Amino acid sequence: MNESMGQRPLLLLLLGGRIHPAAMAVQHFRPAVVGCVVSADTPERAESLRALVERSIPDCTVLKPETVAPYEPSATRSAIECLVAQAPGRPVVLSLTGGSVPMVLGGYEMARSNNWPAYYQDTSSGQLLDLAAEHGVTRIVPRLSINDYLTICDARLNRSKAHPIGVPPEGPFLSAIASLTRDSAVTAEIMGRVFSGN
Repeated sequence: MNESMGQRPLLLLLLGGRIHPAAMAVQHFRPAVVGCVVSADTPERAESLRALVERSIPDCTVLKPETVAPYEPSATRSAIECLVAQAPGRPVVLSLTGGSVPMVLGGYEMARSNNWPAYYQDTSSGQLLDLAAEHGVTRIVPRLSINDYLTICDARLNRSKAHPIGVPPEGPFLSAIASLTRDSAVTAEIMGRVFSGN
């Protein structure tokens, strides 16, 4: 993010497969504006992401998505130009993860030619890699709260009541925690940390 400009960025997202990498970028960068370039193969991804952004960052503007053929880098470049024109003067951050390889190539070319950061999510390290950095790849470690993570996974955490020890929790995230151990005391300790935010 170009923090020297003192404003929240326009975050451009390439969407093809899963929306989780794009959702993680939204939670990390907390943009003022989100623009999606979505593959014609999976246009529903843009609507899923729009709903997530509206839930997690209510003051963020979500532009109408640009739908492109997934194997034409030039179409991706044109779509990016269209989205950037709708948020003039905003610093631009591009998230490459999620698009088809040709979409990523088109996005990377745009980032390099405009001196924008272009992040790719390295799932093995959990880092975001700026592949378009002037002096080689730079890495950042996203900092996400438990609530941010749950938002990405579209899960809900009910903090209004304590969970009884030994009773399996509800919801996919909490069920996963309970399945980590058969020892109810360990499960209770993990649950306590989740509910307290520690």
